[in-house]
Amino acid sequence: MNFRKLTPSMSLLLAFEASARHESFTRAAEELSLTQSAVSRQVQALEAMLEVELFVREGKRIRPSDAGRAYMAEIGGALARIRDATLRVLASQAPAAQLRLATLPTFGAKWLMPRLHRFYLAHPALQLDLHSRIDAVDFSAMEIDA
Repeated sequence: MNFRKLTPSMSLLLAFEASARHESFTRAAEELSLTQSAVSRQVQALEAMLEVELFVREGKRIRPSDAGRAYMAEIGGALARIRDATLRVLASQAPAAQLRLATLPTFGAKWLMPRLHRFYLAHPALQLDLHSRIDAVDFSAMEIDA
Protein backbone atom coordinates (compact mmCIF):
# COMPACT_ATOMS: atom_id res chain seq x y z
CA MET A 1 0.00 0.00 0.00
CA ASN A 2 1.22 3.46 -0.88
CA PHE A 3 1.68 5.35 2.41
CA ARG A 4 1.11 8.68 0.60
CA LYS A 5 -2.43 7.53 -0.09
CA LEU A 6 -2.91 6.97 3.64
CA THR A 7 -1.87 10.53 4.59
CA PRO A 8 -3.78 13.13 2.57
CA SER A 9 -2.66 16.74 2.89
CA MET A 10 -4.18 18.95 5.56
CA SER A 11 -5.78 21.20 2.92
CA LEU A 12 -7.66 18.24 1.43
CA LEU A 13 -8.80 17.08 4.86
CA LEU A 14 -9.95 20.58 5.91
CA ALA A 15 -11.90 21.01 2.67
CA PHE A 16 -13.56 17.62 3.13
CA GLU A 17 -14.35 18.15 6.82
CA ALA A 18 -15.89 21.60 6.33
CA SER A 19 -17.87 20.43 3.29
CA ALA A 20 -19.21 17.40 5.12
CA ARG A 21 -20.10 19.41 8.21
CA HIS A 22 -21.94 22.09 6.23
CA GLU A 23 -23.13 19.78 3.43
CA SER A 24 -22.14 22.62 1.14
CA PHE A 25 -19.01 23.48 -0.82
CA THR A 26 -20.07 27.14 -0.75
CA ARG A 27 -20.35 27.38 3.04
CA ALA A 28 -17.13 25.37 3.44
CA ALA A 29 -15.41 27.83 1.09
CA GLU A 30 -16.63 30.79 3.15
CA GLU A 31 -15.32 29.20 6.34
CA LEU A 32 -11.94 28.37 4.79
CA SER A 33 -11.62 31.70 2.92
CA LEU A 34 -11.41 29.88 -0.41
CA THR A 35 -13.52 29.83 -3.54
CA GLN A 36 -16.25 27.26 -3.92
CA SER A 37 -14.49 25.75 -6.92
CA ALA A 38 -11.22 25.40 -4.96
CA VAL A 39 -12.99 23.48 -2.19
CA SER A 40 -14.80 21.32 -4.74
CA ARG A 41 -11.51 20.53 -6.50
CA GLN A 42 -9.82 19.64 -3.21
CA VAL A 43 -12.63 17.26 -2.31
CA GLN A 44 -12.46 15.71 -5.78
CA ALA A 45 -8.69 15.30 -5.39
CA LEU A 46 -9.22 13.55 -2.04
CA GLU A 47 -11.85 11.27 -3.57
CA ALA A 48 -9.47 10.45 -6.44
CA MET A 49 -6.63 9.75 -4.01
CA LEU A 50 -8.79 7.45 -1.88
CA GLU A 51 -10.67 6.04 -4.88
CA VAL A 52 -13.90 6.48 -2.88
CA GLU A 53 -16.88 8.79 -3.40
CA LEU A 54 -17.20 10.77 -0.19
CA PHE A 55 -20.27 12.75 -1.27
CA VAL A 56 -23.54 12.05 -3.01
CA ARG A 57 -24.09 14.88 -5.46
CA GLU A 58 -27.71 15.70 -6.22
CA GLY A 59 -27.78 18.67 -8.57
CA LYS A 60 -26.22 21.53 -6.62
CA ARG A 61 -26.71 19.78 -3.28
CA ILE A 62 -24.21 17.47 -1.61
CA ARG A 63 -24.42 15.11 1.32
CA PRO A 64 -21.83 12.71 2.68
CA SER A 65 -22.03 9.17 1.34
CA ASP A 66 -21.90 6.28 3.81
CA ALA A 67 -18.13 6.20 3.35
CA GLY A 68 -18.01 9.99 3.72
CA ARG A 69 -19.93 9.89 7.02
CA ALA A 70 -17.62 7.22 8.40
CA TYR A 71 -14.54 9.16 7.26
CA MET A 72 -15.96 12.38 8.71
CA ALA A 73 -16.43 10.73 12.11
CA GLU A 74 -12.74 9.85 12.21
CA ILE A 75 -11.31 12.94 10.52
CA GLY A 76 -13.47 15.35 12.53
CA GLY A 77 -12.15 13.95 15.81
CA ALA A 78 -8.56 13.97 14.57
CA LEU A 79 -8.79 17.59 13.41
CA ALA A 80 -10.38 18.59 16.72
CA ARG A 81 -7.44 17.00 18.56
CA ILE A 82 -4.97 18.86 16.34
CA ARG A 83 -6.79 22.15 17.00
CA ASP A 84 -6.83 21.46 20.75
CA ALA A 85 -3.12 20.67 20.75
CA THR A 86 -2.41 23.88 18.85
CA LEU A 87 -4.48 25.91 21.31
CA ARG A 88 -2.59 24.37 24.24
CA VAL A 89 0.75 25.28 22.67
CA LEU A 90 -0.44 28.82 21.99
CA ALA A 91 -1.83 29.13 25.51
CA SER A 92 1.49 28.01 26.97
CA GLN A 93 3.04 31.03 25.28
CA ALA A 94 0.37 33.37 26.65
CA PRO A 95 1.49 36.66 28.13
CA ALA A 96 2.07 36.75 31.86
CA ALA A 97 -0.64 39.37 32.31
CA GLN A 98 -4.03 37.81 31.78
CA LEU A 99 -7.54 38.85 32.80
CA ARG A 100 -10.37 36.31 32.61
CA LEU A 101 -13.86 37.83 32.62
CA ALA A 102 -17.29 36.23 32.66
CA THR A 103 -20.12 38.34 31.28
CA LEU A 104 -23.75 38.05 30.37
CA PRO A 105 -24.06 37.68 26.57
CA THR A 106 -26.10 40.86 26.04
CA PHE A 107 -23.84 42.99 28.25
CA GLY A 108 -20.75 41.61 26.54
CA ALA A 109 -22.09 42.18 23.04
CA LYS A 110 -23.82 45.53 23.52
CA TRP A 111 -21.64 47.33 26.06
CA LEU A 112 -18.28 45.62 26.56
CA MET A 113 -17.27 44.65 23.01
CA PRO A 114 -17.65 48.18 21.55
CA ARG A 115 -15.25 49.48 24.23
CA LEU A 116 -12.57 46.80 23.99
CA HIS A 117 -10.49 48.61 21.36
CA ARG A 118 -9.77 51.41 23.86
CA PHE A 119 -8.93 48.84 26.54
CA TYR A 120 -6.45 47.10 24.21
CA LEU A 121 -4.84 50.42 23.30
CA ALA A 122 -4.35 51.20 27.00
CA HIS A 123 -3.17 47.66 27.91
CA PRO A 124 -1.48 46.09 24.85
CA ALA A 125 0.41 43.42 26.82
CA LEU A 126 -2.66 42.12 28.63
CA GLN A 127 -4.46 39.06 27.35
CA LEU A 128 -8.19 39.31 27.90
CA ASP A 129 -10.26 36.10 27.91
CA LEU A 130 -14.01 36.66 27.74
CA HIS A 131 -16.45 33.95 28.72
CA SER A 132 -20.11 34.44 27.93
CA ARG A 133 -22.17 33.05 30.82
CA ILE A 134 -25.86 33.03 31.61
CA ASP A 135 -25.50 31.20 34.91
CA ALA A 136 -23.76 32.17 38.13
CA VAL A 137 -19.97 31.89 38.17
CA ASP A 138 -18.35 29.72 40.82
CA PHE A 139 -14.99 31.46 41.21
CA SER A 140 -13.56 28.62 43.28
CA ALA A 141 -14.32 26.07 40.56
CA MET A 142 -13.57 28.14 37.46
CA GLU A 143 -10.54 30.10 36.37
CA ILE A 144 -12.39 33.43 36.16
CA ASP A 145 -11.03 36.67 37.65
CA ALA A 146 -14.19 38.77 37.55
